[in-house]
Amino acid sequence: MTGEQLPGRLVQSEGPIFGNRVFYVWNDVRHWVPDVEWIEAHGYQWPGSVTKTTDEDLAKLRAGRRAPHAFTDADRTSPSRESSLVMREVAVSFLRGSGVEIGAGQLCRYRCIATSHTQIGLITRSWS
Repeated sequence: MTGEQLPGRLVQSEGPIFGNRVFYVWNDVRHWVPDVEWIEAHGYQWPGSVTKTTDEDLAKLRAGRRAPHAFTDADRTSPSRESSLVMREVAVSFLRGSGVEIGAGQLCRYRCIATSHTQIGLITRSWS
């Protein structure tokens, strides 16, 4: 699946700090690209669309979140069963608005409810 190309650019460093990771850069923020499927789904070519750069130049960019995959309605109704992480990413990619994320075993950096056997973190998050 090849989608419309995003407005940013793809860069890769071969230095020791970032290794051979590829990043999507937009508005001076670098987002780690998880795989070649992401590159192709967003209208880029591997490796032709990737520009080589230095670790120093990458380090000057603000660190962003991992670049999310683009999922279809078919993915939503019948997500891949490869791993719970993939299933979660599919589910979360369709969220809009704001809400509360509850996860067992979370470190409590936010308001938490602790029980005798598990710790449940309540994290207020906005989705766009």
